[in-house]
Amino acid sequence: MQKGFTLIELVVVIIILGVLAVTAAPKFIDLSEDADSAVFSATYGAFRQAVAQSHLCWRLRGNNQAVDNLNCSNDATYNLADYNDHGYPVGTLENGGTKSIGNEHDCILVWDAILDTDLGVWSESETRAPAVSKADAKIQSKYVGNESCEYIWIEDDSLSFEYDSVSGEVVRL
Repeated sequence: MQKGFTLIELVVVIIILGVLAVTAAPKFIDLSEDADSAVFSATYGAFRQAVAQSHLCWRLRGNNQAVDNLNCSNDATYNLADYNDHGYPVGTLENGGTKSIGNEHDCILVWDAILDTDLGVWSESETRAPAVSKADAKIQSKYVGNESCEYIWIEDDSLSFEYDSVSGEVVRL
């Protein structure tokens, strides 16, 4: 009595495994798109919460006007943010000037001031820090007017959201 598989049995098993692999491969390939969408959704949610918590900090500190360099954290490494008259973050570096979002650099500064993330932000027209190169970025930042910024997932530009610094609304587009 022989123990083991015959050559024909091994070939049949290999063919069956090959067919299963071919039918399952597209499902695993689609998971990368799902992962990108999930990371974007989590980033959108984190940004919305960061805006809400920043506004709450502004109110709890008793402010009813624009503020420079408000510290909303006990962490010394946390970026100080500037706030407009409505109590929403408008970035950093305003230095006593008008507290508003007026260009792409302001949009990048807001992102950097309120989010603690490794997702780099890139802009077509802005190269000043904390912007990164497009190759190193996951998010594209655009100033869309009316003190608002749009943040776009670079790998899939159908994933984006807009931040209105006057109303504090963060809306997925």
